[in-house]
Amino acid sequence: MFQLTDANRAHLRQWLPWLDGTTEEKDTAAFIASMLRTYAETGAFTCGIWHDETLCDVIGYNQLNRGNQTASLGYWLSKSHEGKGIRTACCRAWVAHAFDEYQLNRLVIAVASGNERSQAIPQRLGFRKEGGAGGGMVV
Repeated sequence: MFQLTDANRAHLRQWLPWLDGTTEEKDTAAFIASMLRTYAETGAFTCGIWHDETLCDVIGYNQLNRGNQTASLGYWLSKSHEGKGIRTACCRAWVAHAFDEYQLNRLVIAVASGNERSQAIPQRLGFRKEGGAGGGMVV
């Protein structure tokens, strides 16, 4: 996962504020440990997405509030795997999981206002825009 992050640093830097804090494999190991704790505490999980036996994507619940039945979804994809429908398929599966398995009432995908490729995904999946510039998309 660190190698994937590092290889896509220039491509992802403008959209992911945490990227510059991930400079060594130990940073990725700490992220994974944090996600495992979060899963144990809340059920929110993050996964690697594999395509043709290659790790190419990360997707997960950034926040999960079972009491309010809400969650936010985050994802990123390596530049070499863009345009293949991978993110859309993964998000479609995550949306189904959120509503069918977790019985959520609200799912938010926060997308950077200038990231048109990423904005197209929730639009394709029937989300509606909420808020001003930089606002999330909600279903």
